[in-house]
Amino acid sequence: MGYPFQRHAVVRSLRELPMKLVTQGGRVIERPWNRRETAEFLGVSEAALVKWAGKANGPPYRVIGVHARYLPSEVLEWLRRQPTRGSAPAA
Repeated sequence: MGYPFQRHAVVRSLRELPMKLVTQGGRVIERPWNRRETAEFLGVSEAALVKWAGKANGPPYRVIGVHARYLPSEVLEWLRRQPTRGSAPAA
């Protein structure tokens, strides 16, 4: 006897989810990064993120319980707003 609904895999961790989820209504929902994932993406240490958060000059984040969570789109936007240094490579 078959199930009247489609069976879905059980997600054991947020890391198993794709970066962006699209709901049936077409809304896009991002999977938030934890501090380690954000630090890896930016190429900095987790300690640097903590230091930046204390000075309020790092990427925006939300606290869920006791955990900092970063939305990838907000981290990318913050990175784009950072001043560039040095000269652009010659074309």
